[in-house]
Amino acid sequence: MDSRIIYLFIKYLNGECNQAELDQVASIIKRGEYEAEWEVALSDDADKLIDEQSETPVPEHEANRIYDIIEDNLGKSNDAGSGYFSRNKWPLFGIAASVLVLIAFATNYFLLKPDTSGQNLVVKNAVQEITPGSNKAILTLAGGQQVVLNGSANGKLAEQGGAAINKTAEGLLVYDGASSAGQTKAVFNTITTPRGGKWSLTLSDGTRVWLNSASSITYPTTFDGTDRRVSITGEAYFEVAHNAKKPFKVNFNDQVVEVLGTHFNINAYNDEPDNETTLLEGSVRITKGKNTEVLKPRERASVSKNAIEVASNVDVERTMAWKDGLFVFDRTELQKAMREIARWYDIDVVYQGNVKNDVFNGRIKRDNNLSQILKVLELGDVHFRVEGRKVTVLP
Repeated sequence: MDSRIIYLFIKYLNGECNQAELDQVASIIKRGEYEAEWEVALSDDADKLIDEQSETPVPEHEANRIYDIIEDNLGKSNDAGSGYFSRNKWPLFGIAASVLVLIAFATNYFLLKPDTSGQNLVVKNAVQEITPGSNKAILTLAGGQQVVLNGSANGKLAEQGGAAINKTAEGLLVYDGASSAGQTKAVFNTITTPRGGKWSLTLSDGTRVWLNSASSITYPTTFDGTDRRVSITGEAYFEVAHNAKKPFKVNFNDQVVEVLGTHFNINAYNDEPDNETTLLEGSVRITKGKNTEVLKPRERASVSKNAIEVASNVDVERTMAWKDGLFVFDRTELQKAMREIARWYDIDVVYQGNVKNDVFNGRIKRDNNLSQILKVLELGDVHFRVEGRKVTVLP
């Protein structure tokens, strides 16, 4: 294991590299080398290594020599001027001018360790750091009373329609009740997450639901009809309790997803061009107008207007990244990535100048501060200006 490379990585993570050292790190990422050294640089012993190596940093002439060797080797297999590797753009990786690639392992590593240097590229003019979203939501009871869930005590919150509403120590909302038979009409509750919020709950039939940011679910406190029907906005993941006698139905944007017992995710944000339903387990039927499709596991239905398109062998990790605490970009266009980021960090995003809607790949943890997220995206040759909660994307 090369201790000098570890020290170089530590300098990069702390924002202390000169241009020659930045070029060397760029070359290493491009070649996918020194993963073990990355792990050490991100470990708890990293500070000790700084002290041990501080007297013998990587010489600039040596960094340049290594860079030149790698650049020469790359040049043998790539046409000149292709934009495949650029010394002056830290780093620009692409197979075409419109496709920028952030190597997945490096993107993940860069964000595991917080930036303590005070040299963030994108927050020099920010008044304060923008922190990630968290568990927060509002419960609207029948009759209009609202309960701020993240500010309420654990235990029983209310009783509605024959169901006791309990908040667990883990922040999960659980509906525990018998039948509401004898009531003249069903009693409905709604949970709404703001931008920068998320929440999870267990419905009275045992179905688990996770809500992403800027989303909502409306549901009866108990299910006593011939089916179990809820409606959502935004994005939600369901693990439906099996009940062959009572199909589970989700309504959103004039669509219906019908299941008996299964795991699936629905993305129905109004600012996305398509509504997407992705099946992980079981089987679901999607209906939009007169069109109907039945999904099998690892299939995704994209609905625009009245058309339903089904894709097979989809990347389930990409779909479930939000629930697992990640942003996973898989040839994701910049504007789509920024919509996801905006919802989670509760920011407003605007574009200035000729910003290309490039494509990004990579994994980024959602518990990082916004500056760390944007710093990694800047490796793909895009730039940002942060003013309060307004983020301007620059070419």
